[in-house]
Amino acid sequence: MDLKGKTIIVAGGKGFIGMHLVERLLEEEPKKIIVVDKCVHEWQNKPQERYKSNVIFYRFPVQHVIGAVLLEFEPVDIVFNLAVNSLPHSLRFPYENFQDNVQIVQILIENLRKGMYRRLIHFSSSEVYGSAKYSPMSEDHPCEPSTPYAASKIACDYLIQSYCKVFGVDARILRPFNTYGPGQNDSTYAGVIPATIKRLMAGKPPVVFGGGYQTRDYTYVSDVVDAAVRLCQYGKTDIRGDIFNVASGVETSVNEIIGMIVWAYYEITKAEVLSTQKEPARPGDVMRHIGCAYRLEELIGFKPSVPFDVGLWKTVNWYITKGREDKQ
Repeated sequence: MDLKGKTIIVAGGKGFIGMHLVERLLEEEPKKIIVVDKCVHEWQNKPQERYKSNVIFYRFPVQHVIGAVLLEFEPVDIVFNLAVNSLPHSLRFPYENFQDNVQIVQILIENLRKGMYRRLIHFSSSEVYGSAKYSPMSEDHPCEPSTPYAASKIACDYLIQSYCKVFGVDARILRPFNTYGPGQNDSTYAGVIPATIKRLMAGKPPVVFGGGYQTRDYTYVSDVVDAAVRLCQYGKTDIRGDIFNVASGVETSVNEIIGMIVWAYYEITKAEVLSTQKEPARPGDVMRHIGCAYRLEELIGFKPSVPFDVGLWKTVNWYITKGREDKQ
């Protein structure tokens, strides 16, 4: 589907990935982008100067307003869904987390069934797999969610697939592994990169939870949003309800990640760094994560274009530059 001249909704469009997705979608010259986000973080309420005049913003929970937004801007062509309560939120408010995450998808997929828009691109999570039983983890890997958040994400995936099978709606599911880059929220379990950078900038030591042997598969945010756009553009509907991993296929331990951040931070600032602080392991933290994105590569030729060391340097430099600008 050509996105030029289309009306697109980005649910959760002021989150970390969502803001990058909006920027990427603008390159396709859509008629209109409607961003719906409840903005629970202070930084989300700041004006986005890079947003163009054809980007409209609603600061409301998606499940409360999405029906009205769809009716107001009819016909809407596409919805990208990134709206979600986070993993840490699920450890404090498990009932609310699961209920809200599933309700958002319930409303979106039902509105798709009613013909209120044409295509849904849903962002799932690699957290649904749990710790790796084999590597790399394909889309057929067993799903063993270890947190209420992960359980809500797999429930959403199953709900979408059921609507695709029964009603023939056009929905596609992305499962990004650990996405990183400028603007990442450090309150997530995958937020070791921004959390470590911010601690270094504050003159504090980096923190390692558990032994630091947990591994992650990191994909730079520009690659993730490009995969989403290209999956949406794929014209055939024979992939309704299909799941596609977005991963680099490279496994990196938390200890390695922190070491690379410390090195990049020192090279950029020449500031000394305190020794690493050890903390107990976190509940529900998976031990091993490495993804396989062959299915997406075969479909649209997708391969991550940003190597981890390059993306990490860009990310560290972005936070340092932004911190200096904020002080001025």
